[in-house]
Amino acid sequence: MNVAFCFDQFALPGVYLSLYTLVESNPEATLNLFLIHEGLSRRVLEFLQKSVEELSPNTKIIFREFSTRGLSFAKSFHGNYMTYARLFLAELLPEIDRVIYLDSDLLVNCPIDKLWQIELEGCVIGAVPIGRLEWVALERNFLLEIGLSKSASYFSAGVLLLDLAAWRASRTTKACLDFLAANSSRCQTADQTVLNGLFSRHYVQIPDQFNIFISPDTPSHMNDLPLGIFHFVASPKPWDFLGKQLHKNWALFDDASRRMGIPRRVGEFLPRVVRTLRISRSYSRLLHSRLTKKRTSNRVDRRRPNAS
Repeated sequence: MNVAFCFDQFALPGVYLSLYTLVESNPEATLNLFLIHEGLSRRVLEFLQKSVEELSPNTKIIFREFSTRGLSFAKSFHGNYMTYARLFLAELLPEIDRVIYLDSDLLVNCPIDKLWQIELEGCVIGAVPIGRLEWVALERNFLLEIGLSKSASYFSAGVLLLDLAAWRASRTTKACLDFLAANSSRCQTADQTVLNGLFSRHYVQIPDQFNIFISPDTPSHMNDLPLGIFHFVASPKPWDFLGKQLHKNWALFDDASRRMGIPRRVGEFLPRVVRTLRISRSYSRLLHSRLTKKRTSNRVDRRRPNAS
């Protein structure tokens, strides 16, 4: 099975979690892991390769470099452009015709062979739908303006099954870049906006278990984790600054890290500081939301009559 990840130094803590839990959950599988990266040192790459292959002798690591220099015209995602690398997988991986793409903020708790075997039925992409466009899409107004319906199925780009041969044949990378160039300022969720804009009416829907959202406020899954791929959406992540204090599923991440022997301090100090600054608004929104809920709860409690 072919699996691709796209990441840079800012995503390393999540990369280890995604990689280690993937190989742990697929011990008998022969995995070809294509690690698309930018700006990582040889030391980091060698450690990644050695540690993952020690966990799973059936796993092969293939590194590919990617440069985001030509993407400065696009809208960044928290100051980062590496998210767009998945749009180039057909060109970056010319030797394969099919791949599972996984984000770098996942906890994999299931075999992925059933995901790999899904038929794409002539589509170039398979993804997990997360709801009607009008209810879940941050960029709903833009997508409605370009002709999508309110009831269109909006999907997450965190877990994708891609037919790279069909992608190449249909020149989908060019279509994505043309769409991005024409609408760069409106692509609020970066390449996820691009993919939904092009394919929300023509993609295969993957079962929900392969992309289960866990936000900072999702109740703890520590004692009832079902089979599936768990996606740490929004920020801060459990491994970010103050993750232990702010993320309700920090213990889930910590347990997996301890069990798998994931390094406790991954990545350089400066990239961690830069990422914290980039997601500072996420910290503010989370704290504001929790304070508002607490005040509302306190007001409701004060209005309740005393039990007699």
